[in-house]
Amino acid sequence: MDNLTDHDLLVRIDERTQTLHTEISDVKCALSGYVTRKEFTPIKSVVYGIVGLIGTAVIGALLTTIIR
Repeated sequence: MDNLTDHDLLVRIDERTQTLHTEISDVKCALSGYVTRKEFTPIKSVVYGIVGLIGTAVIGALLTTIIR
């Protein structure tokens, strides 16, 4: 390894920490527009319910047409 002093190592660690901090901040800003799973669950339940009702209605209509 290089002949680095403790001060040099601390400076490099500090630079890397600052870089990580800015990258994490950038990721947080990029993800701020997305919906979380907790917020999406009620919407998903409503949509699945409506699709299920429509599917049941279509199958029921087909069965009544076939049976007649």
